[in-house]
Amino acid sequence: MANENGFIGELRRQLQGTADEHLQAALNEGFGDAASICLGVISRKYDFLMQKIASGQRPSDEELAVLSSLHELKSEIDSELRAFGESMVND
Repeated sequence: MANENGFIGELRRQLQGTADEHLQAALNEGFGDAASICLGVISRKYDFLMQKIASGQRPSDEELAVLSSLHELKSEIDSELRAFGESMVND
């Protein structure tokens, strides 16, 4: 088309660029929200057990194992989410 290089073509490219930016912003926001939800669930369980210890209650061996697993899981998920988030920004 002859108009693709003219005003209409430039307008189309600008609109597409703006739409792409809005879509990427929405995806980034959704990713951040989902990551926060996942880490929040783990953090609440971890914090509950830590509060139990801080209050002077002795946790069971099972609770200590869960606490350790939650800590490792949270660290691993956080690290991988950060790496993925950074890769989204760099793409």
